[in-house]
Amino acid sequence: MAFPHETDEHEAKIKCLLLDMLLAEGSKLDNLPIAALEVTFSGGRRRADLVSIGNELVGYEIKSKRDNIEGISEQISEYLNVFDKTYVVIDSSHLKNIRPKIPPTVGILKYENGIITHVRKAAHKKRLSKKAILTSLGRDTLNGMLKDYGKTNVAKIDYKALIEILSDTHTLSDIKKRYRIELHDKYQNSYNEFCRERSNVTLIDDLKILSRIRTSSELF
Repeated sequence: MAFPHETDEHEAKIKCLLLDMLLAEGSKLDNLPIAALEVTFSGGRRRADLVSIGNELVGYEIKSKRDNIEGISEQISEYLNVFDKTYVVIDSSHLKNIRPKIPPTVGILKYENGIITHVRKAAHKKRLSKKAILTSLGRDTLNGMLKDYGKTNVAKIDYKALIEILSDTHTLSDIKKRYRIELHDKYQNSYNEFCRERSNVTLIDDLKILSRIRTSSELF
């Protein structure tokens, strides 16, 4: 991952500070969440800048100083379909204008003078979209869910039909659990490597590790 432009570098610095904050907060928890960058969801239509993966899934959308926030309402509406909690992490210059564009359930973190501070805590969202989460899952996971339900020849089932069937046959709780497991398995190795390589603070070069997916076989 390269950061050739000032805007990208500014966003990268915010990511570093956000990771440092989450690691500091996570160290107080018994079940330490893992973090992943650039996580696609909702059928690949959206990409979360950062996701914290633990007992809850928390999505973070970052808006640096030069980012345009006009489309933030639509972006955040997709986050609210998938994640238990959603935060916007914004440069202080956006604070006044962003409040009317997002629901009060969305948390706000403010970046100013090299520091990230809490402006508003995110509320836990209970009513998520089954279909939005299902379209965030990989086909292998979807097929496995249908096989567990007793269906056969799942590979021949059309993708849209598969989503409809699973939405009707599985509870939201089960679908959320499958999504957490898939994300955890997908990003655990990269996160472990990130923790090993990281020093006392997160550097921009450390972000490269969290931006790739590594399987267990690639570690040997």
